[in-house]
Amino acid sequence: MRRAAGLVLATVAMMGVLVACGDDEGDDGGTAAPDAARTLEEQREDVRKVALQVAPALADSVTGSLTFLRGSWAGCTSADQWTYRDFKYRVAGRIDATGLSVDSLTALTTVLTDEGFEVSVADDSDKQGVDGVRDDLATGLNLYPEDGFVLISFAGQCVEVPEDERDAWAQRGEPDKNLVPPAASSPAE
Repeated sequence: MRRAAGLVLATVAMMGVLVACGDDEGDDGGTAAPDAARTLEEQREDVRKVALQVAPALADSVTGSLTFLRGSWAGCTSADQWTYRDFKYRVAGRIDATGLSVDSLTALTTVLTDEGFEVSVADDSDKQGVDGVRDDLATGLNLYPEDGFVLISFAGQCVEVPEDERDAWAQRGEPDKNLVPPAASSPAE
């Protein structure tokens, strides 16, 4: 019995030493590189999927056309003068529509609410817009009625990247950035 108790005590002590020695989280306490990369790649797929689902509905709500919808990686918090500590995936787009008004903002807000976003309308008299959040995804709409367009964006939350991977993420391109091809320009007459 004493021998078993000694063995259990030795095992517990050994586990404590292993835990104290560190874990997979790297020197900076962030998420391990494979986990950060996997999280960001999953975020990319999620953001693109939601943008492709919601953006056409937003355009339809104001009888407009989706001019473009593009995805890219974005840095969040500066680590130093040249790079970022964390990154997210973002999709930005534009809806062209004539006759935009305050009613258009209501229609856009309704689409976001129907899609499960918690929305807040900008109180700023200089900005006519809506911000929304659903799970780990944020969206924003800015209405420019005089100019006949709405800017839209969808983004995931910032994910910390290990220090030795930050430069690579800062330079990372997006091979398939156009979710919706840019609208063809009118031929010159």
